Amino acid sequence: MNQTIIFIINFKTLGIDKDSVAELQCTFSSINFKANAKGKDITYQSGNELDSTDRIRFAEYESYINNPFNIRVGKQGEIIDIYMIDKIINRFLTLRKLADSLSAQEKVMASQELTNSSIKPILAQVFREVPDEEMAKDSTWSYKRESLQVTVFKVDYENLYKIDNLEMLGDDKIAVVTGSIKTDVTGQSSFTEQGVNYKFDKPVSTASGKIYFNLDRGMIQKSRSQSEMKNAYQMEMPSPQGTKKASAKEQTSSVNVLELL
Repeated sequence: MNQTIIFIINFKTLGIDKDSVAELQCTFSSINFKANAKGKDITYQSGNELDSTDRIRFAEYESYINNPFNIRVGKQGEIIDIYMIDKIINRFLTLRKLADSLSAQEKVMASQELTNSSIKPILAQVFREVPDEEMAKDSTWSYKRESLQVTVFKVDYENLYKIDNLEMLGDDKIAVVTGSIKTDVTGQSSFTEQGVNYKFDKPVSTASGKIYFNLDRGMIQKSRSQSEMKNAYQMEMPSPQGTKKASAKEQTSSVNVLELL
């Protein structure tokens, strides 16, 4: 499956407190989705009329459009909080025909799931955390990310950054930052369950990217990052016809591009 998603997001500054924490209003103004799965083309463009099937299929994107929500961002670029997504979750549940079947607690859990699995990863491309110290060309820093469970393995990630160069864009100073990752994979690769023997290959993760940070405007001018994950496993099980074997491989790659409009 190949897919391309373009989000256009508008931001409005609502206020900045004494600790330099900014409160921003965020609004998804346009979403364009194109995919090809097993030879079949799938498209979505916000604002277009949808039939009942596509309203359910694209309920997440439909719920985002023109439903503002708020975020709080620290002075180093860290996302502190994402809140006031009530209109988004209510629209999402209505489109999925779940609005009257979920309890209040289940709606809270659905809201948290939507925020953490979808909204926050998108905003994490816009707001990148930087150290609270002076930096210059060749300065480096790193951040550890949350561990991920990949099949039977736990993968620990650390993002690595380096200022490669300082450039000019018109009258603005631009810091060119390159990024990569370091991974640590732990876990047992083999186990047996109900007479079936499984052997998992350690997942291989790679990532790299480049960020053009506008020092005068205090925001990312443009960035491009790419990542790839490969994993595979083999299985054997006895049968009256002898030992049966099977294997599977999975490869996922993504490219994220951010541009200041």
